[in-house]
Amino acid sequence: MNGWWDRFPEVYRREHSELDRLGIRYERSESAWEAGVLQFHLWPVVNGEEVNLVATYPDLYPFFRFEVQAPNAALVRHQNPFTTSLCLIGRSTDNWEVDDSLAWFIEHQVPKVLRLGSPEASEDDLTIGEEHQGEPFSDYYPYQRDALLVVDSDWAIPDDALGGSLLLRVAERSDALLRGVVTEIRDSDGQVLGSYPVPEGLFSRELRARWFRMPSEVREPSAEGLVHAVHEVHKEARREARQRLGQFVFDVYGVLFPEEVTWRSSGNGWVFAVQWRPAKQPKQRRADDAYYFARAGRAGPGDLEARIPEAAVLPDKTISILGLGGLGGPSALEFGRAQVGRLRLADHDFVDPGTCVRWPLGLPACGVPKIEIGRFIEQQWPFVNVTRFEQRLGSVGEGAVSKRDLDFVQAFLGQTDLIYDASAELGIQYFLSEEARERHLPYVAVDATYGAWGGRVVRIVPDQTDGCWLCSRAAFASGDFDLPPADPAGAVQPRGCADPTFTGLAFDLLPLIAEGVRAAVATLCRGSDKGYPDIDWDVAVLRLRNEDGPVPPTWVTYRLHKHELCPRCGAK
Repeated sequence: MNGWWDRFPEVYRREHSELDRLGIRYERSESAWEAGVLQFHLWPVVNGEEVNLVATYPDLYPFFRFEVQAPNAALVRHQNPFTTSLCLIGRSTDNWEVDDSLAWFIEHQVPKVLRLGSPEASEDDLTIGEEHQGEPFSDYYPYQRDALLVVDSDWAIPDDALGGSLLLRVAERSDALLRGVVTEIRDSDGQVLGSYPVPEGLFSRELRARWFRMPSEVREPSAEGLVHAVHEVHKEARREARQRLGQFVFDVYGVLFPEEVTWRSSGNGWVFAVQWRPAKQPKQRRADDAYYFARAGRAGPGDLEARIPEAAVLPDKTISILGLGGLGGPSALEFGRAQVGRLRLADHDFVDPGTCVRWPLGLPACGVPKIEIGRFIEQQWPFVNVTRFEQRLGSVGEGAVSKRDLDFVQAFLGQTDLIYDASAELGIQYFLSEEARERHLPYVAVDATYGAWGGRVVRIVPDQTDGCWLCSRAAFASGDFDLPPADPAGAVQPRGCADPTFTGLAFDLLPLIAEGVRAAVATLCRGSDKGYPDIDWDVAVLRLRNEDGPVPPTWVTYRLHKHELCPRCGAK
């Protein structure tokens, strides 16, 4: 592809003419031009003083913005302290228009940023002139790619705690990059200040580190410089604390400092400086070690809740899910993502390799019991507690699964908050809906039709839903509720499979999975002022095909009332 100036010559001419119109002195960087990049050095007069700027255009200009650096400025905000780039507009591409020009930004935005970035800027100016978005200093450090340690923003670290120890759990790997979790933080007296759960099998190697509090952000562009700055404030940090891990020797510094975490609100910022060398090298001077920055990733319960505030009540809830196939397995993952506190998963089957086209995990999971998706959930979302039940309802002690159904039902349904039925089995739906009625529990059932041409979601809430599960069956049988469309070819029996199965693509099941999960979450959040809003239906029917072929997902919803043909409610 040609440079953007060849593709859009009128834009290139505009950039020059606008700068000339404003009388801005500038020159093109010939070294950058030879490398295929347009870069200007500029000396505009701002507020009566000449300012040195460097503007670099992206390859895909004008679709994306240029970058403007102010090498001689030292702003306290709205400037990257290491690259000197100015924050002229908000980061979102919504703030950029393709007809914006460099000259316009120099005329209108540069004076504003220089004023707001000055230590003398008034609070009134900042309130009116700034985008209301926090500017964490920790975001500016030049981090090593693929190096990150998880922390919890809600750890209660006293202001007078100046340092202590960290316990890390990291992934085993062949390079020196650390990726894992800070599982424990202690003060200098050994008092535990915070912890983070790490499931078994995840981040298998343990590494000890140290942390130090700094009075302000450290404006050092290198990890080695940061370490030296820590040594100046904390003399005890100069003592080596090396630890061998695999092929490398590490000394990890966790640095805590005050920074803006949300707009005009200060909190604890984290950055990690990793000092390392190969373990097999002859003894070296400390000065010969290598260094890099590792990012601190925030993923405590409060950090997660901030992204899904309407699910704030879910960590205190329990869902019992029976059936972990093409509907139940993905639904369980969504409940884990939504941070439901306790999941009880039940299924008797194993993962058949042929179902990897429809099951959420692929070939490596084949042959294991479907309930082991719970282990995956615990590893991905460690604040979700999973209990697994391998049980075939209605069996008489066959095979390895010989626990009594009554014992299973009590353990599976006792003290739960909602039953999620993804069995797609009529007999199980009948049984579980009856158990839900007797136990006064909400019940949600999802099932798909042949070919995944459609499906339905049934929700029954005690003291709210007028009819029962049998009423829904009667409504479908009588034609009061439309049946979802189905492939007339029916089920197929793949070679080597003992049971027939339905056909259908995984993406056609997604609307059904999403609606079932939404119904369950809405039910669990009822009564919460800021929770996920409740739904206004009891039965939802999904249509993905008509006589002409696929159609966008179309839902028809119904209220479930007592039906005259229901063997229970109709008799009343």
